[in-house]
Amino acid sequence: MLAIANEIRSRNNLQENAKANRPVSTQDRIVQYNSVWAQLQEISLTSKVVFADNHAKLELFMLYPNATTNTRVNIIVLNNAAGNSPVEGAEVQLTNTPLAAKETDAEGLVGFESVNMPELLNISITVADLGTFAFENQAVVAGTSNDLELRVG
Repeated sequence: MLAIANEIRSRNNLQENAKANRPVSTQDRIVQYNSVWAQLQEISLTSKVVFADNHAKLELFMLYPNATTNTRVNIIVLNNAAGNSPVEGAEVQLTNTPLAAKETDAEGLVGFESVNMPELLNISITVADLGTFAFENQAVVAGTSNDLELRVG
């Protein structure tokens, strides 16, 4: 029994020593993973320049395969009745998306961004003193920045 007890103590001490050194090896592993990740990011970014017109090659170098890129929609709201001047403070809602409504700035501009943007947008614009205007089936290209100029009034 004494031999078994000594063996258990010996193995327990080995285990405790290994556990005590684990934070150092974990930190070393994290540093190495971060170094590899930084290199992968650089390769992915470079591939977007080198293979800009080759979608199949771009897929090979994506960090998150099959990930959808953001689609941006910039909407400029102009007032027809006022000589196509920008409309500040108009509430713009993309009615067929879960995105929150936003107000236009002094230039009549508002922007929306999403990875799940539909290809055809339904847009509602509410302008004080003019009412609400609906713009159905406004085409956008997924994964790019889209500029829409909408006229009210």
